[in-house]
Amino acid sequence: MDSELTETYATLWQRTRCVFLQGDAQIDPLLHDHTPDARRGLTVLFRPQPEVAARVAAWLDELAAIEPAQVFYAPAQLHVTVLSLFTATSAYAPYFAQLARYLAVLDAALSSLPLFTVAFQGVTASPAAVMIQGFPTDDTLERARTALRTSLTAAGLGDELDRRYQLTTAHMTALRLRTPTLRAGSICGATRPGAHHRFWGDAGERIVTR
Repeated sequence: MDSELTETYATLWQRTRCVFLQGDAQIDPLLHDHTPDARRGLTVLFRPQPEVAARVAAWLDELAAIEPAQVFYAPAQLHVTVLSLFTATSAYAPYFAQLARYLAVLDAALSSLPLFTVAFQGVTASPAAVMIQGFPTDDTLERARTALRTSLTAAGLGDELDRRYQLTTAHMTALRLRTPTLRAGSICGATRPGAHHRFWGDAGERIVTR
C-alpha cells in the first residue's frame, strides 16, 4: 500500500474521530430536511467491480444496525471521483451548454490510458461521511487527473477545477450523515482504519467518462 496515502487516510480518520466523539459531525441540511436537491454538477468517475460493491454493501448493512438513520450508498452509487469538472450548483445551465466540448476533451485526454487497478481496503471518515479507502497500484489515476487538468485548462474549461480541494486520494464515499450520530463510540469503532476491511478483487478498472 502507498505509505503516503495510508498516512493521509489515517490522519483524516483521527481528526474525524474527535469530531464524532464531540458530537460535531457535519449534517447535510438537504439530507436532514429531505429537501429535493436542484443542484447539478459534472464529474469524471469510475465505479468498482460488482463484487467489490457487494462487499461494501454487506459491510454497510452492519453499519446500518448502528446508525440506521444515515444515508447509505447503494452498490450502483459507489464510485471514485477522478475529477470534478465543476462543483454542483443550481446555476448549472451555462456549464451543461458546454457539455459537448467537455466530452470531446475528456475523450482525447483519456483515450490512451491503460487499465488500472485500485485495491479497496480499510475505512476512513470525514466530518460528514464515511469512506472506503482506495489504493491505486500504479500512477495511472494520477496521470489521468493531470492530463484532464492540462487539457481542460488549455480548452478554456478549467476555471472550476479543484474549486473545493485538489483530489489526491481514491476513496469511495459510502455513507453520508443525515442526523447526528446515535452512538459515536460505536461508529468510530466500526470505521477505524485498523479494522482492515478488504473489499477489493483483482480485476482492473477503467475510467468511465460518460
